[in-house]
Amino acid sequence: MVLRSRARPRTYALGPRIAAGGMGEVYQAFSADLNRTVAVKRMLEAATSEEDLKLMFLREVAVAATLEHHNVVEVLDAGQHRQELFLVMELVDGPSLAEVVEVLKRDNKILPIEVSCHIVSSVCQGLAHAHERALPDGTPL
Repeated sequence: MVLRSRARPRTYALGPRIAAGGMGEVYQAFSADLNRTVAVKRMLEAATSEEDLKLMFLREVAVAATLEHHNVVEVLDAGQHRQELFLVMELVDGPSLAEVVEVLKRDNKILPIEVSCHIVSSVCQGLAHAHERALPDGTPL
């Protein structure tokens, strides 16, 4: 499937689905316009018909677009294709923390304390940045 952004004439060729939730799915995609692989979060068609969920998704887009920090995924684009809302983000390559923990459990190992501290510190820095930001109308995130 190809998604086109109305705000900017960019095209995204969807690849494999890499995550799914109650409101949307995340796909690996390629943007020839940006010449890079990206992540595209698509709002599920069933969720698009519910105005509350649509507003939640649009708020997520607005909030994410205000965050510029090395520990927060960068928002590159957002748009609508037919009735489907989508958000284009930087693709973080590699395993998720949940996948790492699962492998460690399977191998009866634990995450080294230095690595654990680094992860927690990085998450806290990203959260602190979000707490310092506000939407364009002044509403705190």
